[in-house]
Amino acid sequence: MTEPTGNTPDTTEQFSDVLKQLAEYKDYFVNKDNINDLVDWLHEETGVNKASLQLAIKYILPLIVATVALTGAAVTVAWRRKILERLTQHQWCFEFCQWLLNMLKTKTDKSLEKALEVPSIENLEVLIGDDPRWNRLSAEQQGILQLLMGQNTLTEGQDLLRQQADRHLEKLLNHLRFDLDLKTPDFLSQDAQTAGIGGSQWLTFTSRQAHLVGRENSLAVLDDFIDQDNDFSWWVVSGVGGVGKSRLALEALLRHDLLWEVGFLRVTKLQKPDALSQWQPKLPTFIVIDYAAEYAQAIADWIDHIIQHRKDYDFPVRLLILERETKAQSWWEHLISGSSDALRRKEHLFEQQPHELTPLASSVHQMAVLRNFLDSLAKDESTIEIELPDQEDSFWTTLNTMTNKGRPLFIGMAAVAIQEHGLHHISQWHSQQDLLAEMLSREQKIWQQQLAGEADQEKTIQLFAFSTFVAGFDWENQEDQILESLIDLGLIKDDNEECEEKLITLAGHHGGYLQPDLLAEYFLLQHWAEVKRPIKKRLLSAYQLTPENTLAFISRCAIDYPENKTSWRWWECLRQNLSDQEPLNSLYDTAFGIIGQLDLSGQYQINLQQWLPALCELEDQQRRAKAIVWTGVQYKYLGDYDKALKQYQIALPIQQEIGDKSGE
Repeated sequence: MTEPTGNTPDTTEQFSDVLKQLAEYKDYFVNKDNINDLVDWLHEETGVNKASLQLAIKYILPLIVATVALTGAAVTVAWRRKILERLTQHQWCFEFCQWLLNMLKTKTDKSLEKALEVPSIENLEVLIGDDPRWNRLSAEQQGILQLLMGQNTLTEGQDLLRQQADRHLEKLLNHLRFDLDLKTPDFLSQDAQTAGIGGSQWLTFTSRQAHLVGRENSLAVLDDFIDQDNDFSWWVVSGVGGVGKSRLALEALLRHDLLWEVGFLRVTKLQKPDALSQWQPKLPTFIVIDYAAEYAQAIADWIDHIIQHRKDYDFPVRLLILERETKAQSWWEHLISGSSDALRRKEHLFEQQPHELTPLASSVHQMAVLRNFLDSLAKDESTIEIELPDQEDSFWTTLNTMTNKGRPLFIGMAAVAIQEHGLHHISQWHSQQDLLAEMLSREQKIWQQQLAGEADQEKTIQLFAFSTFVAGFDWENQEDQILESLIDLGLIKDDNEECEEKLITLAGHHGGYLQPDLLAEYFLLQHWAEVKRPIKKRLLSAYQLTPENTLAFISRCAIDYPENKTSWRWWECLRQNLSDQEPLNSLYDTAFGIIGQLDLSGQYQINLQQWLPALCELEDQQRRAKAIVWTGVQYKYLGDYDKALKQYQIALPIQQEIGDKSGE
């Protein structure tokens, strides 16, 4: 193999010529399967790992695709020009393109077959006179051709040239490595590929068991967000649990992963303040952050940093945030109001209001999604296809009720129940609780099978519950603290090396906790319903390990299952046992966030009976006045204006005393 040149091209003519030649192989750069074939060839020839080769090819794709004008909306015209201008200045890019062209010429070329089939001087010279083609042939092939041409010696030094070029390529790839450690679509699909059919992991967004039905407008809006001509922009997608926010984001990633660096940002990377300090995007970059309410300050820091350095970046950056609700939520207010930094962040919003994802109200869409899930559940060709009722059948009214007006996650649960028991069985159900109970029962049977023969199965289930409550353990950064907590709680013995492996087995993925969220919440609400001493101890340990995840889990349970008092009991347990003011303040802020969301869904009595009384007795006068006003608001919505007025009269002098003009 000829070693790539080390000379920087004097003009872009050499580069343009290479790109034009690569463009002749365009099918290898606009089709993922063909890219995988190309990676396999490169790996076979060089020994360089496939992930690195995939990354290197991704860097040159914008150049090649732009050359053949196939980008469409994937990268806007202005950014295509900038990509070409910036990347053509890098020597490694020119060298890799030249090297790749040599590989493609050889691997896809048929001149060897022609030369051996008709060994004319003309055909032989096609090979011998073209170094890239010649150097890719084996020694045996070269020997045959040399004999045919009357040559008596073989070219020497080919192995040395190949080793030099391979070392050169490895050096280039080390220079290219992307350092945000995103969970790419390929990474997310790894656990999904091993998910048991019909199990909890099978239902998660990464498995993509049903087509993304009824979301064409949402995808189009996200395309506009990604492809706009700005150096940096961020936005929010909101929607209730199980409506498909993460799945929508994943589809948007997949639509852009050929020319963009895309993926979900890991929490461990988000929480490191120096993660961005040395980062320079080497491609247009599209980042998704889930569970935004848990990391408001960290997200604010990231947005501020990117805004400050965006003019230094060669490529655009997009940041998409996922969360259930923005209205009356402290995390959202923190990002967009109350400071000059927040106002600057607001200026870079794609649109001032989040994109709200709603359930699939159309019965046609619900029918299509259910059909998709049932087809995915079919194990083999012998499986009898379940015939669904006509659109006018009362079954669809039942399904709409059970799935909270068409949330795809619950439609998936319904499909599992139908496959297991038939249409008649599910028609007798009335609410999502029936679906959740059926799904959890199915999971528990699977756990029993997985733990068969283990001495203390209940302890392992309790360990799994604890891991689920904190959204998995951060073994990389907290291993000693985690082990100390688990030993203290009696969930493992001394430094149990099997702990992580057990959790992965039960969860079905490397996170080690139950998914999806709504099922995980339902599981804990049943499993930790009695907040007695063992559960109190686990709650406090969970908060010590990860306060953000603990409060977020309590918040989600309170909002998704408002009539279940268990989440309030967890919150009350922490309130009574935490003494430092800072964690108590976080606890109170969580309660106000819950109150705001329950207010939006009309759960006024639950606010009055559970969440507001303790807040109305706080020594912190500002929070106390806020709670009293919220109490008045709940009475007003219930039509009890006398009680509402009384609460406002109690709050008014407090607000006047502390100088709260807006409250006053």
